[in-house]
Amino acid sequence: MFYDAIRERSYFKGEQEVKNSALMIKKLRYYARFIMVCLQMNNAPMMLQLLEEVKALIDIYSTTFNPVDKMEWSLVVKEMAMFMQAVCSPVPSNHSGTASLPVSYRLVARRRLRPEKDGSKFRLQEAVIVGNRPTQIKFSELTLDMYYMLQMLEREPSTNSKEAATGSAATPAIPAATETAEGSTAVIADGSTADTPEAPETAADTGGAGAVGGKGKAAIKDKVEPNERDKDTVEKERPGRRVNPHKYVLYQPNFSQIQVYLANAFREIGEQGCVLLYLSSEGASTEVPDTTNGAAAHGYIGGIATARRSSGEAAKDRSAEQLINSVHPADLVPYTRKPFFLVVESESSWAYKDMPNLFNQPLLCLLSPTEYPITSSSGSIYTFFLHSPIVAFCVVSQITSMAAEQWSELETLFIEFEDLALELLNTYASSQVRKFMGDDFLRQIVIRHVLCCVLLDLHL
Repeated sequence: MFYDAIRERSYFKGEQEVKNSALMIKKLRYYARFIMVCLQMNNAPMMLQLLEEVKALIDIYSTTFNPVDKMEWSLVVKEMAMFMQAVCSPVPSNHSGTASLPVSYRLVARRRLRPEKDGSKFRLQEAVIVGNRPTQIKFSELTLDMYYMLQMLEREPSTNSKEAATGSAATPAIPAATETAEGSTAVIADGSTADTPEAPETAADTGGAGAVGGKGKAAIKDKVEPNERDKDTVEKERPGRRVNPHKYVLYQPNFSQIQVYLANAFREIGEQGCVLLYLSSEGASTEVPDTTNGAAAHGYIGGIATARRSSGEAAKDRSAEQLINSVHPADLVPYTRKPFFLVVESESSWAYKDMPNLFNQPLLCLLSPTEYPITSSSGSIYTFFLHSPIVAFCVVSQITSMAAEQWSELETLFIEFEDLALELLNTYASSQVRKFMGDDFLRQIVIRHVLCCVLLDLHL
């Protein structure tokens, strides 16, 4: 791996002797990017080791050069530590408390009852992941909810492939990933000013090229355009294993940025392709005043909030400003001309309940609950269930430790729950739902949505 090769060959060796601050900054940026890559590959031991090394580097950088950005780099380290803690802490430990129990967050290949073949040949090709929760723990421009969705839309690499970048397996706290899954690209576009010293330039890439755009611009570097990716050819060359979906990851975007990336995803999917839109955001106002020229009558009834860009007359009227800077159900209707899969994590998810299907194309909206039996500092509960139902169950039930044998039995039980949910969906779900069940990723999301609703209903 590229980052590990730089480390092994000591490319930055001697930067302290020459007392070159520019070289030291390059080394710090390298560490920030390396940690982000390890985070995407779930390599906990290397992340912990790099975190300790970068702390020491920042101390040396501060004492040697006394730079003006030393506090900003300290904030970067704090973000790293908090993010890693938030990801690792929900996983129960064994009774001795020495290690977390093993858990897999990615899609694991195993034999499972196939859904009925009633025309369900859609394949998830494009995913747009939107995160707009400023108070949620984040690292670089990646919030916990966004990280969970990225992991969920990746296949677990085969265990017989070579080890990850470090050459060592990850601890059970974050499951080991031995190689970067091929065929996916994560492009991060930032809708706000970066608050770290260029560390957010880190690409959250899980198997393809990626880049981060700052200050409202989407700077895409070395990105292979979807037109250049012959997906069908790739699948034929790799029989038995399809590629991961292409992803756009947008942190605190404004309304225009969401529309641009969603339109591009809509344009790139094929005849049997499907677009997934994940919205994690604070809710917009639940009431739309009558002074908005009948906006509610036309489907503009609220939704999720985006980064605000107040200007002109709208800035004088808060209701109008909120109406302008929200993603309403009517804003998404044009994209339902093709198969469209919507997941909403928000206090105002109810706004999308009656989203119209005007074009008679497959449309499915999965909406988060508006209240939970418990709050969590490790991300949104609903997204956590989609990410890992077994860990989310432990969070809701406040289970912090468990014997390894009990954990293994619980894993088996959840597998049986998922199989039972699939069987019930095949029997009782509408044809509109079953059309999405042919795709491995979408089927897993639907099944875990069912488990989340059942388990939370029992706790409320």
